[in-house]
Amino acid sequence: MALTVSTKAVKTYEYVPLSERGEEKPFTLTIRPLTKREYALIEDKIAKFYRDETMTFASASTNIETFQRGVTNWVNLLDENGKQIKPDKMNGMLTDDAINILPIDIITEVANVIVGITKDPDNADIYIGTASDDEAQTQNQ
Repeated sequence: MALTVSTKAVKTYEYVPLSERGEEKPFTLTIRPLTKREYALIEDKIAKFYRDETMTFASASTNIETFQRGVTNWVNLLDENGKQIKPDKMNGMLTDDAINILPIDIITEVANVIVGITKDPDNADIYIGTASDDEAQTQNQ
């Protein structure tokens, strides 16, 4: 049987971090799946093996890079004076300055969601938290 693939434009998703859910105007990010090349580069950086048989893991830095590549926009991020902070980008990716203002726990959470929607786009609603309870239970079985 022939392989069937989608040729549609990459879908983006709105994601509200867990700590923001229930807020009147929650901090909300627009995210997208990584391209195959981006995903491969991230995966290659997670574990490095050396000739002396040691190994290092770079999960924190890869979470930041995943976030940087997969977040396309955000809303409802305010500075201490109540002014909206827009995401600062260079070459289509968030800058280090944009990332440095965010809590690391949100960066990690969102990076994991981006990886989920990249690896399993058919179940993106589960990763972003919009699936019904029945759908989420079916996926977990």
